[in-house]
Amino acid sequence: MTIQASVLQYGHENYLRTLSTLGILYRTTAKYDQAEKCFREHLDIAENTSGKESRTYALGLSSLAILYRNTYKFDKAESAYLEAVGILDRVAGKEDEDYITVLGNLAVLYKNNGDYAKAEPMFLEAIKYKSLIDGAESLSVAKDMYTLAALYMETGNYDKSEYYLGKVLKIRAQILGEKHPDYLNSLLLFDIIYVSTGQFEKAKILLDNIISIYKKKQHY
Repeated sequence: MTIQASVLQYGHENYLRTLSTLGILYRTTAKYDQAEKCFREHLDIAENTSGKESRTYALGLSSLAILYRNTYKFDKAESAYLEAVGILDRVAGKEDEDYITVLGNLAVLYKNNGDYAKAEPMFLEAIKYKSLIDGAESLSVAKDMYTLAALYMETGNYDKSEYYLGKVLKIRAQILGEKHPDYLNSLLLFDIIYVSTGQFEKAKILLDNIISIYKKKQHY
């Protein structure tokens, strides 16, 4: 890093990309202190070159937020995500892929911490704008709908959970096929809903169907 910093102009985009890549590498290998140093240097450079009201700075905050989430520093993660979402909303708008991605990550953070009231509207917003960009029947939309369906299931809102899960199954069946793991995982969530609502006969039939598909896959 020292060599590249001396070769490239301070704040150069290549150096920022290198910092970000190295930070992600450290983060994925659980070298969290080194990762945080890279991400904080990225933020310092971005602030000095592009300013805090920039996409570069916001994405640096997002990387730092993921690090904090992975190290269970949820308050810090929330703060970094919120700041990043606010910046991206102002500089790029809500129909921007980076905005939608960071918003979705913040929604997942809230969901995983049981803050469903904050997570739900963020998932709905992410689905709305992702549908405009990728299409209403895209796998990316199905992924967010699946997470939202899980949220509704966890909060006992089974009707809404089944509604979104039905959309997920349709999309995944059309694009991936009914033997794909993601489709089968969607069926498993439906099975859990049936058990949770006392529909044990439906749950047994569906589980037998899932097991049968898995067994057939093993013979290919």
